[in-house]
Amino acid sequence: MTKINYKYIKVDIERNPRPDGRSKIPEHTDVMEKHLKRYLDIDELIHHINGNKRDNRLENLCLCKDNKFHGNIHASLIKIAYRLVESSIIKFDREINEYYAHLPIEYK
Repeated sequence: MTKINYKYIKVDIERNPRPDGRSKIPEHTDVMEKHLKRYLDIDELIHHINGNKRDNRLENLCLCKDNKFHGNIHASLIKIAYRLVESSIIKFDREINEYYAHLPIEYK
């Protein structure tokens, strides 16, 4: 059975008991553990490359060795976002206080 909890999809673990005794884990953990053929280490976590926490395809997942590694991934995204602001590809709307993509529209 699959259950959506917060933004993550959780799955029942029936294939084998977990060392920590949990019966439900996030789907992305299950996908990565099956791929690695082992349980995640206590410090390891998973980054969703496209930011969609419900997209648990292996190609959207990146195994992080620890929180610092994961934080560096997010920092690299912020750094690129600010470069896109500097180049006017991303702009800031002062009326609604939000960023938006300013992309040219192609007419056919």
